[in-house]
Amino acid sequence: MSDKQPGIAATDGVSALPFRPSDWPMPYLAGIEREHTLTATLVLRRFDIDHKSWRLLAVLKEHGELTVSALAELAVLERSSVSKMVATLEARGLVLRHQQGRDRRQSNVALTEGGDALYQETAPLISRLFEYYFGGFDDEEFQRFMSALRDVMERVRSARLHPWTPRTE
Repeated sequence: MSDKQPGIAATDGVSALPFRPSDWPMPYLAGIEREHTLTATLVLRRFDIDHKSWRLLAVLKEHGELTVSALAELAVLERSSVSKMVATLEARGLVLRHQQGRDRRQSNVALTEGGDALYQETAPLISRLFEYYFGGFDDEEFQRFMSALRDVMERVRSARLHPWTPRTE
């Protein structure tokens, strides 16, 4: 797909196309995230963990020990929210946090045996949700879909660097 959307006439880099949310993917992506979070939290309720906290366990399982900032980035959550979730998970014995040097802001987080056990017990439940969501895709279609999502994510992240994006002073 080119940088221009079909049928979009632009002047001075500004789209002349009226903004209609039903024509753009962002409301759908936000809706998918919201609905999945609600459903996954219901599935995980009996384990006394919400989906976003579970996502932190999943990221730590995949990547190992991480800084809070890296964990927030990989989990696609706000750093301040992740700090609070990590404190709750630590109090439950699911993660261990330790400082790097004297700076409390620079702490690493790792799964404990209890966190790993909870992840192992619950991952099949979340996996079952994804199998349901993507049941109509064959492997090739799913890989193309994921590739397209990754490409869009990179473009969205890099949009802040474009000249037409206002800068904060």
